[in-house]
Amino acid sequence: MNARELAEWGALHVMGGMKEGKRIIPENVIREVTTPVHRSGQPSFGYFWWLKEGQSRHPQNELGETLPDGSFQIFGASGCACLVIPEYRAVAVRLFNSLYEGYDYLADIRGFGDEVMRGLRKGEC
Repeated sequence: MNARELAEWGALHVMGGMKEGKRIIPENVIREVTTPVHRSGQPSFGYFWWLKEGQSRHPQNELGETLPDGSFQIFGASGCACLVIPEYRAVAVRLFNSLYEGYDYLADIRGFGDEVMRGLRKGEC
Protein backbone atom coordinates (compact mmCIF):
# COMPACT_ATOMS: atom_id res chain seq x y z
CA MET A 1 0.00 0.00 0.00
CA ASN A 2 1.33 3.45 -0.82
CA ALA A 3 0.60 6.78 0.89
CA ARG A 4 -2.15 7.75 -1.57
CA GLU A 5 -3.99 4.44 -1.06
CA LEU A 6 -3.71 4.76 2.71
CA ALA A 7 -5.09 8.32 2.50
CA GLU A 8 -7.99 7.07 0.36
CA TRP A 9 -8.76 4.46 3.04
CA GLY A 10 -8.86 7.24 5.65
CA ALA A 11 -10.98 9.43 3.36
CA LEU A 12 -13.55 6.64 3.05
CA HIS A 13 -13.87 6.74 6.82
CA VAL A 14 -14.04 10.54 7.13
CA MET A 15 -16.71 10.58 4.40
CA GLY A 16 -18.82 7.90 6.10
CA GLY A 17 -18.08 5.25 3.48
CA MET A 18 -18.80 7.43 0.43
CA LYS A 19 -16.51 8.16 -2.52
CA GLU A 20 -17.49 10.47 -5.37
CA GLY A 21 -21.15 10.19 -4.39
CA LYS A 22 -21.15 6.40 -4.33
CA ARG A 23 -21.53 4.18 -1.28
CA ILE A 24 -18.35 2.05 -1.03
CA ILE A 25 -18.64 0.89 2.60
CA PRO A 26 -21.99 0.67 4.44
CA GLU A 27 -22.36 3.57 6.87
CA ASN A 28 -23.14 1.21 9.76
CA VAL A 29 -19.81 -0.56 9.16
CA ILE A 30 -17.91 2.75 9.39
CA ARG A 31 -19.79 3.60 12.58
CA GLU A 32 -19.14 0.14 14.05
CA VAL A 33 -15.38 0.08 13.40
CA THR A 34 -14.98 3.50 15.00
CA THR A 35 -17.18 2.83 18.03
CA PRO A 36 -15.24 2.17 21.25
CA VAL A 37 -14.86 -1.38 22.43
CA HIS A 38 -14.02 -0.71 26.06
CA ARG A 39 -11.79 -2.93 28.10
CA SER A 40 -11.26 -1.86 31.64
CA GLY A 41 -7.98 -0.01 32.12
CA GLN A 42 -7.10 0.12 28.40
CA PRO A 43 -6.97 2.94 25.84
CA SER A 44 -10.04 3.29 23.63
CA PHE A 45 -10.18 1.14 20.49
CA GLY A 46 -12.63 0.42 17.70
CA TYR A 47 -11.81 -2.41 15.29
CA PHE A 48 -8.08 -1.79 14.75
CA TRP A 49 -8.51 1.99 15.11
CA TRP A 50 -7.23 3.87 18.18
CA LEU A 51 -9.96 6.30 19.21
CA LYS A 52 -9.74 9.73 20.81
CA GLU A 53 -12.57 10.26 23.26
CA GLY A 54 -12.68 12.43 26.32
CA GLN A 55 -9.71 14.06 27.90
CA SER A 56 -8.66 10.96 29.81
CA ARG A 57 -4.99 10.20 29.27
CA HIS A 58 -4.00 6.55 29.32
CA PRO A 59 -0.21 5.96 29.42
CA GLN A 60 -0.43 3.79 26.28
CA ASN A 61 -2.70 6.12 24.31
CA GLU A 62 -1.17 6.67 20.88
CA LEU A 63 -3.17 9.72 19.81
CA GLY A 64 -1.79 13.22 20.23
CA GLU A 65 -3.13 15.23 23.13
CA THR A 66 -4.32 18.13 20.93
CA LEU A 67 -6.43 15.97 18.59
CA PRO A 68 -10.17 16.60 18.98
CA ASP A 69 -12.51 13.94 20.34
CA GLY A 70 -13.79 11.72 17.55
CA SER A 71 -10.39 11.47 15.85
CA PHE A 72 -9.06 7.99 15.14
CA GLN A 73 -5.84 6.44 13.88
CA ILE A 74 -4.59 3.11 12.57
CA PHE A 75 -0.98 1.93 12.42
CA GLY A 76 1.31 -0.40 10.59
CA ALA A 77 3.95 -2.50 12.32
CA SER A 78 6.84 -0.19 11.38
CA GLY A 79 5.21 3.12 12.39
CA CYS A 80 3.11 3.95 9.32
CA ALA A 81 -0.05 5.79 10.32
CA CYS A 82 -3.39 6.92 8.93
CA LEU A 83 -4.97 9.63 11.09
CA VAL A 84 -8.60 10.64 10.54
CA ILE A 85 -9.88 13.90 12.04
CA PRO A 86 -13.61 14.08 11.22
CA GLU A 87 -14.09 17.51 12.86
CA TYR A 88 -11.77 18.96 10.19
CA ARG A 89 -12.73 16.42 7.48
CA ALA A 90 -9.01 15.71 7.35
CA VAL A 91 -6.80 12.67 6.81
CA ALA A 92 -3.06 12.63 7.45
CA VAL A 93 -0.77 9.77 6.44
CA ARG A 94 2.84 9.02 7.14
CA LEU A 95 5.01 6.20 5.89
CA PHE A 96 7.83 5.45 8.25
CA ASN A 97 10.14 2.63 9.27
CA SER A 98 10.83 2.87 13.00
CA LEU A 99 12.16 -0.59 13.73
CA TYR A 100 15.35 0.23 15.60
CA GLU A 101 16.53 0.32 19.22
CA GLY A 102 16.25 3.41 21.36
CA TYR A 103 13.26 4.79 19.49
CA ASP A 104 10.47 6.38 21.61
CA TYR A 105 7.46 5.20 19.62
CA LEU A 106 4.75 6.69 21.86
CA ALA A 107 6.32 10.16 21.91
CA ASP A 108 6.81 10.05 18.14
CA ILE A 109 3.31 8.90 17.18
CA ARG A 110 1.65 11.33 19.60
CA GLY A 111 3.83 14.08 18.15
CA PHE A 112 2.63 13.20 14.64
CA GLY A 113 -1.00 13.89 15.58
CA ASP A 114 -0.12 17.06 17.45
CA GLU A 115 1.92 18.35 14.48
CA VAL A 116 -0.99 17.68 12.12
CA MET A 117 -3.26 19.68 14.45
CA ARG A 118 -0.79 22.59 14.53
CA GLY A 119 -0.90 22.68 10.74
CA LEU A 120 -4.70 22.46 10.58
CA ARG A 121 -5.16 25.24 13.11
CA LYS A 122 -2.74 27.48 11.21
CA GLY A 123 -4.38 26.61 7.89
CA GLU A 124 -1.18 25.04 6.59
CA CYS A 125 -2.69 21.64 5.74
